[in-house]
Amino acid sequence: MDKKRIAWVDTARFFCMLAVMANHTQFTNAKLDSFVEPFFLNMFTFAAGYVYTHRSGFGVFFRKKLRQLFLPWLLLSTLTILLAQIFSFQSHDPLLLALRKNLLQIRYFGDEMWYVAALFVSFLPFYFVVACYEAGGEHKARRAPVLLLLVFALAVASDCLMQFSPAERLPWYSGTRLFSLPWHLEYVGPMLFYMTLGYFFRRYGEGLFDRLNRRWLWPLLLGLYVLVVMVLPLRVGGIFGFPRVLFLYLCALLGIVTLITMGKSLPSNAFVRFVGQNTILYYGLHGKAESAVQQLLHRLWPRIGDYYFNEVPPAQVLAVAVALVVAVLLVPVVWLILRYLPILAGKTSRKKTGSS
Repeated sequence: MDKKRIAWVDTARFFCMLAVMANHTQFTNAKLDSFVEPFFLNMFTFAAGYVYTHRSGFGVFFRKKLRQLFLPWLLLSTLTILLAQIFSFQSHDPLLLALRKNLLQIRYFGDEMWYVAALFVSFLPFYFVVACYEAGGEHKARRAPVLLLLVFALAVASDCLMQFSPAERLPWYSGTRLFSLPWHLEYVGPMLFYMTLGYFFRRYGEGLFDRLNRRWLWPLLLGLYVLVVMVLPLRVGGIFGFPRVLFLYLCALLGIVTLITMGKSLPSNAFVRFVGQNTILYYGLHGKAESAVQQLLHRLWPRIGDYYFNEVPPAQVLAVAVALVVAVLLVPVVWLILRYLPILAGKTSRKKTGSS
């Protein structure tokens, strides 16, 4: 695979990054969270597997992931913690405690930029899954469904561990019901599944997908996604236990298919591509920018506080609007980082910022 950007991937990443930022505003609510949760991070993971190229030994691969993921996580998460000590609109831990928590990377326990850390860890077993597949030679196509089934079984087992294990027995229990391990080991199974799915989709499924895709298909899929994710659980009185684990995979897969269709059908532009190409920087920088924008809005329009964490539709619109404003405001900041501090984005130089 070459280093050229893949337009639909950047478009899908843009929508996912917008969902992340909207869901982190003070205007988010349960409905918005239910809508974006099945797809926004899983699509990032799927795309990571889709663009992955298996060309080198593990040593070269590991050093590359250190540069692309670990260093940006370490630098940006530390920067976020330091900025919180200088100015913050919310309460925060003392500096040394915040740094210690961040190094542990336990979900909901001071884990800055947790997704990047989890993706870095998940890439390590993913390398060996792909290596096993590629070692099959001319018969490797036979290995693909077996490997995918195995990693799906691991994903389901990991989700059951998170959902049904007694989280309160963990020494770092912080009130969340999810069973959380250091460095997000509980997420390795699900992330490995979506990465493997993305890798195999490019090799076996994309051709058929493109033949079936039409410009009118994405609104149909989006409507179906809303019905399945937002309406069906209410109609049946909720989905719980093990069936909910499988239901969430159905929702995630439907969301990923919808995003792929949108990415391949909708026209792109420079702004969409820029955000989609630099999601690590947007992920690391958007929090403080959102806080500043929200504080400014509150000063200019005091009644806007009525929409904080409110279930009314205007709150959801405000969440998306704030996310778009922040995305625009961060453009010059991200551009300067790419030009003068590309290491923060996992790049070696400005000339290489176009690779997926």
